[in-house]
Amino acid sequence: MLKERVITAIGLLIFFIGVFFVANEPIFQLCVAIVAAAATYEWANLSSYSDRQCQMFAALTGLAALLVMSVLYHNSLVLIAAWAVTVFWAYVLFRLKTSPVKQVSVLGNWSGILVGAGLSVITVLCLYALRFEVPYASAWLLLYCLSLVWVMDTGAYFVGKRFGRVKLAPLISPGKTREGVIGGVAAACSLFLLAYLFGSWADKEWLAIFIATVVAAPLSVVGDLYESRFKRSVGAKDSSNLLPGHGGVLDRIDGVLATVPVFTAIYLLLAPAV
Repeated sequence: MLKERVITAIGLLIFFIGVFFVANEPIFQLCVAIVAAAATYEWANLSSYSDRQCQMFAALTGLAALLVMSVLYHNSLVLIAAWAVTVFWAYVLFRLKTSPVKQVSVLGNWSGILVGAGLSVITVLCLYALRFEVPYASAWLLLYCLSLVWVMDTGAYFVGKRFGRVKLAPLISPGKTREGVIGGVAAACSLFLLAYLFGSWADKEWLAIFIATVVAAPLSVVGDLYESRFKRSVGAKDSSNLLPGHGGVLDRIDGVLATVPVFTAIYLLLAPAV
């Protein structure tokens, strides 16, 4: 199991570094569209649709992602879409507090698929924007945004394991604690400090990046809880077994679906035009 996790993690790291820093624009679009399609496939699979239907939903999501990136792209479209997702995650946070466990029909759950496909498409649109289109867009800006999710998760895990006392959402994810979230936010702020000290980005970017960091990083936990809540309601442990040792694509990007659009929304609103 550990060997599979390590091999898969190394493979994913090589893949994403290649996509971020080496791939040209069309290849980048194709790769992130495939990730969106895989995520939607898993949403549909969790909703107990047939494999053919899952494949159809995945294909439609991938095509939609390619369409909005290559044909319909405009910064105002990205800003509207990203803020719509921000409002959605604010609502999710409220619902997780007021209704931590929800029983969901596993047959014909169109709402789950539409939400999953919509989140996937808008997230890859934001990934594309951070890489190619927003002010000061770069592979480093994109890597920083995604690193917030990984650093937040790592900090929350270790701080929660050592100091965790108060459960964050015991009915959904018993291992998460409030102390862990605080540790994750501290780790994300430390990442910002390192980027500020050693990065070579424009001075005018930093305020936008800092505010986006503080707001978006903690939401990775909300994305994780949202997917866990959905899996728990349908009795699934992992979203799929597409990634050996890691579960499914959704299990790896649930935090990304929350953090990236919110980071992009705030960054686009605050970052000065080049």
